[in-house]
Amino acid sequence: MGGCIWVASKVGEGSTFSFKIPVNASISTQGEKQDRQQRLEGLCQISILLAEDNHVNQIVFKSILSRLGYSCDICSNGKEAVDKVRTKNYDFVFMDCHMPIMNGFEATRELVKLENRPRIIALTASALQEDKDHCFRAGMDAFISKPIKVKDIEDCLFKLSSNS
Repeated sequence: MGGCIWVASKVGEGSTFSFKIPVNASISTQGEKQDRQQRLEGLCQISILLAEDNHVNQIVFKSILSRLGYSCDICSNGKEAVDKVRTKNYDFVFMDCHMPIMNGFEATRELVKLENRPRIIALTASALQEDKDHCFRAGMDAFISKPIKVKDIEDCLFKLSSNS
């Protein structure tokens, strides 16, 4: 079914058995569904952080990830993102570019200095080439423009995982 299963166990605390089965609610051809399932098969246990100050965008993003079979931690500014990445090993950080306290560009410049840095995906409503260039100069690995689409997230996760 294109899913995966795993177990986490601690002596004296018990075991947690988990599984993920990709379910795509959008209408597409059978070939497209099979292709997506195959593409994302190896990404079952990825760790994702969303750095986004807009509460509605947080809900939308979390809902999209849930439909894809993933979950994420959420923070509201770049400083929190840097702090979280320093305390937990994330595979991906979806980074809003314009946040209070520390924006996404500043946070990215801090994160790229880390030895085991996560892949950083820019999230912004600014979609001009100069905006994309600014993101890549800051050290971001990919760019998704808002409004966010399920396929954009799916494609980005697969592309960046393939390049690791």
